[in-house]
Amino acid sequence: MKAFKETQIIKCPNKKSFDDHLGVWSEISKICHSHSYEFEWNVLSQKNRTFILEVSGASKQAQQNALIDVMKFLFARGIEPAVVISTKTKPDPSIGKALEILEA
Repeated sequence: MKAFKETQIIKCPNKKSFDDHLGVWSEISKICHSHSYEFEWNVLSQKNRTFILEVSGASKQAQQNALIDVMKFLFARGIEPAVVISTKTKPDPSIGKALEILEA
């Protein structure tokens, strides 16, 4: 079961970064899988250099650990990272906490 789900919109700072992300996407996916974290992604806008990610994993910690390794990978490849411009967590963390309390 994937306890953590989030939708992110990320934006690359320039065309080279956008193209470089497309070129290494399968490797980024492998890094995420090694952390029990995965995402489905689509180009949202080539003109605006944005992607939409539907991410899921065992926990927020799995997401953070995967992100650290992805950033290390991008740095080693000389790829300028994208920035997160929008995030929506499912369920909302406060709702998730309320549900945990009700289930206890």
